[in-house]
Order: sequence, then C-alpha cells, then structure tokens
Amino acid sequence: MKKLLFISIVTLSLLACSENKTSYNLHIEGRISDLKLGKIYLQAVRDSSLVNLDSAKFEGKHENFKLKAQLEEPELMLLVLKKHNNDDYIESISFFAEEGTYNIEAKVTDFTKAKISSTSRNQEKLEELRSIIKGFNNQDLELVEEEFKLKSQNKNLDDFEKKKRGMERRRYLYLVNFALKNKDLELAPFTLLSEGTNLNIKYLDTVYTSLDQNIKRSKYGIELKELIEYRKQQQENATKETIEQDSIQQPTST
Repeated sequence: MKKLLFISIVTLSLLACSENKTSYNLHIEGRISDLKLGKIYLQAVRDSSLVNLDSAKFEGKHENFKLKAQLEEPELMLLVLKKHNNDDYIESISFFAEEGTYNIEAKVTDFTKAKISSTSRNQEKLEELRSIIKGFNNQDLELVEEEFKLKSQNKNLDDFEKKKRGMERRRYLYLVNFALKNKDLELAPFTLLSEGTNLNIKYLDTVYTSLDQNIKRSKYGIELKELIEYRKQQQENATKETIEQDSIQQPTST
C-alpha cells in the first residue's frame, strides 16, 4: 500500500513538472551595439491588441539578448526597443516568425534597419516584398510632387491621372502575382491583408481559392476569407439599396 502511494505521488509530481515546463519553438538571439540601458520586447497581436510574449533588459553589462516564445503557426511579430535614457523613445521592427532561431544584428542609433537572419521562407519573401513596396512608395511620392507642380502651373491633369491609375494598377497586379507565386506560405494571405484590402473582390477571391489548404486554415487565411465575405456583403447591400432607390424614384402610372 505504501509502495502504491509512493508511486502515485511521484507520478503526480512528474505530471505537475511537465505542465509547468513550456517548450519554446521560437528563439531569438541578437545584439544591439552601443546600447547600455534599455529593454526589448517581443510582441504579437492577440485579439486585436499587442501583447508582450517575452522581454530582455540591458543594464550596461552586455549588448546581447535572447527571447523566446511558443508559436502555434507562423505570424508577424514585433521587436520593440525602449531606451531607458529616453522613456518616450521607442523603435520597432517587424518580422515573420516561425519555428526556429532568428539572429538579430542592430545598432542602437538605427534599430529599424536591423539585419534579421533566419531560415524562414516567410521572412525571406517578406523582405523581398518590402523592397518592391518601397519602390512603389517612392514612385507615389514622385507623383505627389508632380501633381503639385502641375496644379501650380494650372496644367491639364488628364494625362497625369491616367499615369497615376496605371501605377496603381501595376502595384495591385504585383501584389496579386506575388501572393499567387507564394500560395504555400502564410505570407500570401498576409500580403493582401496588409497591402491589398482595396483590391477588387475578384482578385482577392482568386488568391484565396489558389491557396494551399493548410494556408487557408491559417490565421491569415481565415482573416482573408472573412475580408472577402465582408466585402461581398457590402457589395450586396449597396446593390440592394440602389435597386430600392430606383423603385422609389420610378413614377407610378395613373
């Protein structure tokens, strides 16, 4: 009887230990050169709010840090740096997190340009996407300057508007093609959620339909489906409202 009781106690103790021990599948190791005092946070979106998953302090002894988290699926996360010599000065970088180890190399004077190294395909493609989007954004700035100049000279804007629409079309077509080429990555639906919410429903639907089944079931796949359904409902409501207004405006026969 005593032996049985002893075995039961040991078993319960082992179970308790295993429950308290969390296995982390995301590891972040990094260095922020010249940072003496501060704190870095690993953040993710949970229920539409940013939450801290882990943090590390810098207390003047070293410039290195380690962070960890348990991931259920690949998702975008943030590294937020708060310098203690300026409590109001906060910088952040985002990256596509998935299982594995990420190495971060940054300078305290330019944290937002940190170098992120990993074997993540999502992260690799995210950097490719950002490079192209940066090019489009630079072109948009040039268009703003051109428009201001044309207006100040009272010139006709027809050709300019045509050029502007063409550039917008190229941006959206790039986003669609990028998502289609990477349909096996969680980044595909995320791309449209972050950069292409104004796309024609037809294109959103085309991308969603082409996604691999596991990507459709992912966090961003589900959110893309919800966006499409919301846009379709909006379209149906607008059509219904137009029909009702037309029927009211029609003259009644006497």
